[in-house]
Amino acid sequence: MSMELPEVTALRRESEMTVRHLRKVHTQLMNTRRHAYMASAMERCRAVGKPPRGLVEFHGQYGEDCLLYELFEGKQDGFFIEAGAFNGVDFSVSYAFEQLGWNGLLVEALPHRADECRARRPHSRVVHAALGPPDAPATATFTATTDFYGGMLSRRAQMSVNPPAASVPSQEISVPLVTLDALLDSHSGPIDFVLLDLEGGEADAMKGFSLARFRPRVMMIEDNGLGQQSPLVHFMSAQPYTLVGWNEINAIYIRSDETALLERYAKMSIFGI
Repeated sequence: MSMELPEVTALRRESEMTVRHLRKVHTQLMNTRRHAYMASAMERCRAVGKPPRGLVEFHGQYGEDCLLYELFEGKQDGFFIEAGAFNGVDFSVSYAFEQLGWNGLLVEALPHRADECRARRPHSRVVHAALGPPDAPATATFTATTDFYGGMLSRRAQMSVNPPAASVPSQEISVPLVTLDALLDSHSGPIDFVLLDLEGGEADAMKGFSLARFRPRVMMIEDNGLGQQSPLVHFMSAQPYTLVGWNEINAIYIRSDETALLERYAKMSIFGI
């Protein structure tokens, strides 16, 4: 058994300390950004004489909501879709927009999280379901962990690839499986942004979403593969959308005919993406 040289051990420990420090700094900067955007949003509401529904708090894990707020220039009405909505507040990308005056559709597969979401998000339609393609069965079996996040769902077929940690209790649950097309069948009007965080099910969900019909202006779609051999990238390459950048693991697409949004995004160097 080979022994690690003392110099290597010291360098490894120094590197680990640097990483921990950078993560701490990143967290502090993210919290500062969230507070700055909350102050900006509240001030904009006062300036136009339209009170918000409550504190316009930004909860996106990677600042996705701050990015979208900037992209839409503080717009105070609109329509969003967030699938993988969790409890409606923690890590929510759409929460700040609902507080501003937007309405939307929230989809969550975990039943208890969907109930929490329904109680916390009174101005949005909340649906307990998972999203899939049009030829999918009526239900799907998932394995759900019982930790706080509890939303780390894996289809049974994916368990060999992404099994839950042995120390985290889990259980199998049956979840209604629907298409976005079905959920939006009676919807009219523009869709400003769509956010999909479906633990690997994003490409399947897109197959059940008629982009030509509903024409969402902006889409932010989680892709843990960062575009490498990704079925999502292959699917989107045939759609009238431009991949403009990434927000951590989220691919950001803007409709190719949304010239103003494309130009505005290109100027948003503050996000460094």
